[in-house]
Amino acid sequence: MIWFLRNLLALTALLAPVTGFCTGMTQAKETVDISVPAIQGMARLRVRDSSVEDLLWDGVRINLKLSQGVPYRIYFLQDPLRMEVEFKALYPIDTSSYDFNKSKEIKQVTYFESPSQLSVLRFELTSPMRLETADLNVNTSAGSAVLNLVLTPVTMVIFAFCATKSYKFRTRA
Repeated sequence: MIWFLRNLLALTALLAPVTGFCTGMTQAKETVDISVPAIQGMARLRVRDSSVEDLLWDGVRINLKLSQGVPYRIYFLQDPLRMEVEFKALYPIDTSSYDFNKSKEIKQVTYFESPSQLSVLRFELTSPMRLETADLNVNTSAGSAVLNLVLTPVTMVIFAFCATKSYKFRTRA
């Protein structure tokens, strides 16, 4: 049994740089055109155009429509299980007045500002999940942006490992 676990750990260590425990094969990416204007002021989250919905197979797709591309960071926390998306400059919004969360895997979505003056969207999870993909697409003509996130289920052990990681993404300015 110990031999099997040791070999499994060795295989996992070899594959981790390729797939990663916390992110999927596609990794995070950003699609930005160089002609996009630089960040000006605070971005607005267009909640009516945004969505949180379950995928046909296990997982959740989160589409956040923004008035412009902004730097963001994604991290996972425990007690309770949650994913937080931290934005550098996001205009305050009351997410409770909108019903854009259609997922059974996300209990609720809340907005708050951190002590360091960063805007945070908190997604409370019903079960452990990891970030499969993160993709920020910026519209070249309007400067608006869409942040697409896909979460997939994982074990609690992997989630605990992922909760120690942070993913930072920036838009070109």
